[in-house]
Amino acid sequence: MTLLPADTRPLMVCAEDRYQPDPAGPAATAAEAVVDRFWRHQIGVPGNMRNVPKGPWPTGTHLEMTAAAYVNHGRWMVDCPHGCGSAQYASHADRRMFCVECSSGGTGLWITVSWPSPADVAAIEAALSCRLVPNRNWRPGETVEQLHAQNAFNGAA
Repeated sequence: MTLLPADTRPLMVCAEDRYQPDPAGPAATAAEAVVDRFWRHQIGVPGNMRNVPKGPWPTGTHLEMTAAAYVNHGRWMVDCPHGCGSAQYASHADRRMFCVECSSGGTGLWITVSWPSPADVAAIEAALSCRLVPNRNWRPGETVEQLHAQNAFNGAA
């Protein structure tokens, strides 16, 4: 594992870094901007069908299902818990996701995203920051101590 100079280490990327709500659209948060961008037909459809929503805007939140945020290649991500294989950037501010591939399992509902505590997020990001981006990975259940041990083992402490 190679160390990066401190001034070239980018922060972990999340939905707020990638998606900004369109003032003319229905999205008010980065999590909603993901849906607004990808829930509309964009590619491979006739011009008159572009920007037509694939379905109704999500309403309500699933009360029994959650998805966990994780770090993959320096990005805070969340997988669809319905098993369709889709993933999207996780939002720090709006802790919800809606799978635009399977309509959240056909429910049309937002899914709550669980995150580590703010202190743990800071500790995880700090532990990963000395790694090259492809090696910046963390999964729920992995401790900060384990990340530091991996860094030491790979000479990236």
